Amino acid sequence: MATLAISAPSRLRLAVSAPLRISGTELPDNVLLMAKVITLAFITTGQFRLLSWHFLPFLRLFDRLGSPAAFHWTLVTVFLAASVALFYNKHVRICCFVLGGVILISLLSSRAYFENNRTYCACLLILAGLCNRGQSPWPIRLQVVLVYFGAALNKLLQQDWRSGQFFAYWFGEIHNPLMWARVTAFIPAMPLAQLLCWATIVTELVLVVGFLVPRWYSWSIWLGAAYHTTLLLLMNSTFGMFYYAMLSSYLAFVDWPTLPLEVRYDEGTASWKKARRFLQGLDTAGIFEWRPLARNEKPEYCSGDLIVVDRGKSYWGFVAIKRVLLFTPVTYFSYVILLGRQPHLFQYHRWAAAGVLALFTPFLSPLFGAGYRWIRNSRAA
Repeated sequence: MATLAISAPSRLRLAVSAPLRISGTELPDNVLLMAKVITLAFITTGQFRLLSWHFLPFLRLFDRLGSPAAFHWTLVTVFLAASVALFYNKHVRICCFVLGGVILISLLSSRAYFENNRTYCACLLILAGLCNRGQSPWPIRLQVVLVYFGAALNKLLQQDWRSGQFFAYWFGEIHNPLMWARVTAFIPAMPLAQLLCWATIVTELVLVVGFLVPRWYSWSIWLGAAYHTTLLLLMNSTFGMFYYAMLSSYLAFVDWPTLPLEVRYDEGTASWKKARRFLQGLDTAGIFEWRPLARNEKPEYCSGDLIVVDRGKSYWGFVAIKRVLLFTPVTYFSYVILLGRQPHLFQYHRWAAAGVLALFTPFLSPLFGAGYRWIRNSRAA
């Protein structure tokens, strides 16, 4: 009985932390994280409940597969079962193929269900299943480049986009006529619409180039996140799964650490104890090795700070905290849950997305860093 009493909490902790782990599988850590984030978004936004009932299929085969209701619930059951297996790191490559395949079958079996954002999710999950640990996830990277290239080329070939007419009609007549009327009372409508259309085209072309050049990956990730979050703010829409899937696919460009990162902290600073315990609690995936600073390791500018050593480079203070959060899977899962489901009368997802973007914007780090130092010093006083 004593053995059971000791092992039960351990089993419970393992069951809770297992879905947050992304290491030790046949997939690269960043690719597995991407697949889990997309799957979680598909569940939290309720997309899994919308899987096809085989209506007006692209292939007539689906009309001969029996009851639409049975077809739908079979897809839902298979999707949820594969999701559970994926989060518990069981046969993760097969799970990615199954999840992407379920969405693909749903798309082919119903013209009413078909949407580009769902197609993109299916492609990413299937491509994730093709990746191998120790190899570059180039299929996913190529998919991201093709999406932006196709989007930019499509807009360039349309006269309505080149003239600005598309944005003037879409935003001014359909999406938010009142806001458009207020803005264009001070700024001429068509020049503004043309500027916004061309800014969109140029941004997408810049992202094509940026995601082809490895040394520009980090800036391209930030630009892409800023671009899609701006669209979320303006349109108050994630465009189905597109916002989640697009930002998740950037993980394929992240140089995810293969060895635990060293985190050093000043254990003599009382104000850091709770914060350190919180950050350590988030690290359920074991990505960081935490150890206190020795007395002879405390430079004045780091006194009371957290220091992250990542592949020979040191980060401290606010930048170190961001480093911990960026390489902590629970950060991404929390963000998806935060944006995915919310009370109908309290639509905060736009402002939450804007706040997170600002927090991780490189050129705003000095501002947030100053606020961090003020809080740290006031708590130490």
